[in-house]
Amino acid sequence: LLDFLEDGIDKICYAPSLGTGKIPAEYKEEYFNALSDFKALSCREQGGAAFLTDFLQRRVESVLDPTLLLTQEDWKALSEERKSEEPYLLTYFLGDNPEYRKVAKKIANENGLKIIALPMSYHEMCDKKIEKQFVGPKGFITLICNASFICTDSFHGTMFAINFEKQFLSFVKRNDEEIDSDNNRLYDALHMFGLESRMVKNGLVDGTIIDYDIVRKKLSQYRKKSHDYLSNTVSEVLKSGEKR
Repeated sequence: LLDFLEDGIDKICYAPSLGTGKIPAEYKEEYFNALSDFKALSCREQGGAAFLTDFLQRRVESVLDPTLLLTQEDWKALSEERKSEEPYLLTYFLGDNPEYRKVAKKIANENGLKIIALPMSYHEMCDKKIEKQFVGPKGFITLICNASFICTDSFHGTMFAINFEKQFLSFVKRNDEEIDSDNNRLYDALHMFGLESRMVKNGLVDGTIIDYDIVRKKLSQYRKKSHDYLSNTVSEVLKSGEKR
C-alpha cells in the first residue's frame, strides 16, 4: 500500500492483484485511507477494478498483467536454444491435486507427447515416468516457448501460454470458497480473451483448438490501453511535480 512513504511523494500503481475481489471488513478503513492517497490506480482484474471503483468512488482502470506488456518476440529474445526437438506437453502445477496430473497424462498420450514438468510438488518429484527440468527464468521461458501443449494451475503459467499462443488448459489451485483463493484473477484474465472454456472444472475438458487470431486482436487492444495508462499517468505525475 506504500503507506510507509513520506507525505508529498506521488504514488501510482500498475496492475496489482486484488485476488479475491473483496476486502475483509477489518481492513476496509486501512485500505480506503491508503489507496485514496494514490494519484492513479489500476488493477489486473476487471472485477477488482470495478470493485475498487465502487469502494473508493473514483476511477480504477483495468490493465494487463505486466508480463503481457511484452510481446512473445520480446520474451523469445530471453530464451535459450533447446537441443531436443521431441514434442512435449509442459506441466507447471503449484498445487497438489492428483486429478490434474491425470488430465495432463491423458492429453499427452492422446497426442503422442512426452511430459516435461517444472517440478513444484512431490507429485512430479516422485513420478519416474516424466522428465523433470530444474530451470531459472530463461529456462522457464524456453520450456514454454517450445511446448506443444501446456497444463498449469499457475496464473502466470496461463499468461505466458496465452502470450506464446500455446494450446493449453488452466486449473485452479484452490476452491472458490477458500479464504486465500485467488481464482478470480484467473477467471477474469481468461474472460478478457474469451478463453473461459480453457478452465478445467469438475473434470470437464475443452478439446477444441484455440483460435489465436481472435485472442491476438484482443491482446493488442488491451496492450495499447495498458501502455496508454502507464504513459499518461506518469506524464501527469511529472507535470504535477514540475508545478510544485
